[in-house]
Amino acid sequence: MSQGSYLNRDKSKLGKEKDQEDSSVPSTNKFRCRANLRLSKIAKRQKVWLHSQRLLTIAKRQRVRLQDQCDVEMESYP
Repeated sequence: MSQGSYLNRDKSKLGKEKDQEDSSVPSTNKFRCRANLRLSKIAKRQKVWLHSQRLLTIAKRQRVRLQDQCDVEMESYP
């Protein structure tokens, strides 16, 4: 019983943090992310493998702006 309430409390915290983060991100960045998602959907439909798709998922997981994530990936390749 207490475990359930703890989980609910965690979810509400996460929601608030996400809202705060979203408000701090410039609108142009949001638009870019949306455009990239649209590209990945088109690529899936046409069965094309997008290198940026992997970058997008990593960026989402780490909550990093996509540009920074691209820079990290570039450094890791020789």
